[in-house]
Amino acid sequence: MAIRPFKRVAVTAATALSMTTLLATTAQAVPATLPHESMVTYTISPDGKVVAKADVKVNARAKDTVAPITLSGDADGVVVAAGKKTKPANYKILRAQPGYNPYQHPAPHGEDPDSEDLDLKQGFTADQLLTLYQADIPENISYTNVISGINEALKHPEVSQKNAALVLSINNNATPAQIQRALEDSNEENLSTMSDALGTHLGKIYYNLYKDGKLVKLQQLVGGNMSRGFNFTNATLIEKVSYNLKRPFYTFPQNVKYYYEDEDDFLEDDGYKGLALSYPSGHTNRAYIKGIILAAVFPEFAPQIMARASEVGYNRVVMGVHYPLDTIAGRMTGTASMAWHFADSKFYPLIAETAKETRAIIEKACGTTIMKCWAQGSPFLSEAESIRVYTERMNFGFPRIGTNKNAPMVIPATANYLLRAKYPNLTAAQRDRILLLSAMSAGYPLDITGKDGYWQRINLAKALSARVSVAQGGAMKVSFPV
Repeated sequence: MAIRPFKRVAVTAATALSMTTLLATTAQAVPATLPHESMVTYTISPDGKVVAKADVKVNARAKDTVAPITLSGDADGVVVAAGKKTKPANYKILRAQPGYNPYQHPAPHGEDPDSEDLDLKQGFTADQLLTLYQADIPENISYTNVISGINEALKHPEVSQKNAALVLSINNNATPAQIQRALEDSNEENLSTMSDALGTHLGKIYYNLYKDGKLVKLQQLVGGNMSRGFNFTNATLIEKVSYNLKRPFYTFPQNVKYYYEDEDDFLEDDGYKGLALSYPSGHTNRAYIKGIILAAVFPEFAPQIMARASEVGYNRVVMGVHYPLDTIAGRMTGTASMAWHFADSKFYPLIAETAKETRAIIEKACGTTIMKCWAQGSPFLSEAESIRVYTERMNFGFPRIGTNKNAPMVIPATANYLLRAKYPNLTAAQRDRILLLSAMSAGYPLDITGKDGYWQRINLAKALSARVSVAQGGAMKVSFPV
């Protein structure tokens, strides 16, 4: 399959045109999404122009998100080693930082199933696992060019200074619960730790099935760093070597707090004696790969899953091992990689097969549908809150530095495929329109134009929250939670 790298689709501003009716609308967003959000709705003409925008208030459920809590005292079993210039934690400062995690509960203890726990008869065939797919080899071998905006970004003192100030503030002022979540995420067993994005009831059922080795195809696809959905570029080594930027604890050894799971971990100094190279974040890259696959399995909860994937990146800042810009770049490389995989007509059936099998196993364990199973517990975050924290972590409050802050968005040709599991009945052009309407503005750090650009601006949490209807003539209505 020949995949064009980029297709130019420019955002069109709302015009004075009016559209009196949208008759014979056909819902295209499947499966059904959560019904309890206030919405902003765009009406789009068949030629792609936004002709109307409206805010619609709906009755929100009394409790659509778990109330944040702050745990006091030391994190259970956690060892904290601080540099001599490190000040005591101030949780109020942390809560004021962009991307602060509102879900302040200890993370699930990550545990991937051992290979001997897997019933390989329930997995992919040898041919499926051993075939060399187009998606295994990125078009440019690596994603170095995709994140090349770092060269321009660090020329701006306001960006480089904020990059350093944020990591020190977030790291120094982390809550005990946040430290625990960061430590769990650092183990990279994110298909386990991200289970809380599915809510308390559905998430627990999913977690137990996964760690017991019952979700074989999901494990084979993205369970570990050598799984079938990864390729050699997902280690981000090529990118790290290309940019040769040092981690925060190398640059600020007296200011970064070092967090360890236990005394033995502390004595080994695990996690702080590894590679010195920082940009981009490999943990973030791989978390997004896992999160995007998981969102294809559970499209109903895609915004929550993407928010949880973004938290993995945020938690690398909590650990003091990455700067915010490192995690933004990790998001960009992970997203570009998965778009390449979703666009591969021979590889995507593995994703679809994984989703079908995983959902069937979980519904059998639940004894009911996915949505009814989810409704028996408490949610992770609402869609609107998921979009909010995800969007903040897209940019961490950095200033706009681009010369053309009104530059049109250009959608990479593969990007629309990221929405195919949520919107299988929409055309590529219609999915492009969703990406355009949900995209971040131009000009922020790492936003680049041209053949390798625009990945910084794609907001997957928002795009995957869209409610969509299409009229017979091709006109669309697209609504997003607010």
